Amino acid sequence: MQTKALKLTENEHKEREVLEGIKLSKEAERALLKLLKHVLKHRDFPSDMSIGEKGLISDFKTLLGYRKQTRSFLNDEFTRSRTGLVPEGEALAYIELRQSGDNDQPDWEDRFNIYFHRAMKQLVFEKLGYKEESYG
Repeated sequence: MQTKALKLTENEHKEREVLEGIKLSKEAERALLKLLKHVLKHRDFPSDMSIGEKGLISDFKTLLGYRKQTRSFLNDEFTRSRTGLVPEGEALAYIELRQSGDNDQPDWEDRFNIYFHRAMKQLVFEKLGYKEESYG
């Protein structure tokens, strides 16, 4: 039995977001978490909300709190890992600077900075698996 593939229209990107779930920005998650905490603290639910729906509100608050905590941990872990690569990045930048002959130029510090950032981007990709555009 063949399954029908879902056909998306010209609004494919928006439709895919709806199908997969809309991703919230950190700011939107923070605002929603504040709202959920307020509703739960003051028990300020709409009158037509069922007990099950009220439970979902509590679950959603827990989920958002967990996501916030996990994101913070992952960012801290990435920062520690990236910082650990700095000595190797400096060494690679210095080698490249020496090989290029740019270390005798008046603006050698600026050139070193360029080589260092290039080396760090490469190391972060190779050792941590992050592409250039996906980290700070």
